[in-house]
Amino acid sequence: MKGVIDENGNLYIRRGGRQAPQLCPYRDQPCGDQCPKFREPCKIHPTPKIDFNGCILELCQNERILFTELVDERK
Repeated sequence: MKGVIDENGNLYIRRGGRQAPQLCPYRDQPCGDQCPKFREPCKIHPTPKIDFNGCILELCQNERILFTELVDERK
């Protein structure tokens, strides 16, 4: 899965050939770093036990998204 955190901190996930904004299921606003439960992305490097090279993003309610590519456009 591919995603982007835009310059305003909002999360977009690539779906159907376009970047779709992700909306918070708990509040009427975009999912992004304005939420205190939005963690910093963490790079995952392949090891003998883990055959995945990408990034994990932790969100609220212990949700995690695995990205093969996550671009962080925040400054």
